Amino acid sequence: MGLLAKVGSIFDSFINFLGMLAIVIVVASWLFICFEVVMRYILKSSQIWVLEIVEYGLLYVTFLGAAWLLKNDGHIRMDLVINQLSPRRQALANMITSFLSAVTLLIIVWFTAGTTWDNFRQGILDNRFLELLKGPILIIIPIGSFLFAIQFLRRSNSYLRKWRASKSLG
Repeated sequence: MGLLAKVGSIFDSFINFLGMLAIVIVVASWLFICFEVVMRYILKSSQIWVLEIVEYGLLYVTFLGAAWLLKNDGHIRMDLVINQLSPRRQALANMITSFLSAVTLLIIVWFTAGTTWDNFRQGILDNRFLELLKGPILIIIPIGSFLFAIQFLRRSNSYLRKWRASKSLG
């Protein structure tokens, strides 16, 4: 196994772990919501911190699970036009869109990393019930976007190989 294959295997294991962590957060959020329903409607004592925790959980689920979902081909596609193309042109279109998606995500990484760093540096608080520091909350956005971009680049490379292979066949 070559170095690139080993790095790819480690990356796959890492995003699989993050995907499982996202699932744990979804289950925990569900439990928090059930707790809040019981507290509000049965015990008549609402817990205002629950909504805030669930909101943070949704943010983390989105960015922890995005690369894993792409790896498992779970993202939606607009394939009405793509399916009308030959396999070679499908590979080319998918390669280009995957590459452009990666570039877009890297731009998002750049800007959100700067914002997150500013929040860390200035010690900005999320001034709701829990008053947590925003930096640790927002850090998942550039990290998750970066992992998502890497997965799009890997996907683009896979489609490039398919495109090249179809060229040699026909």
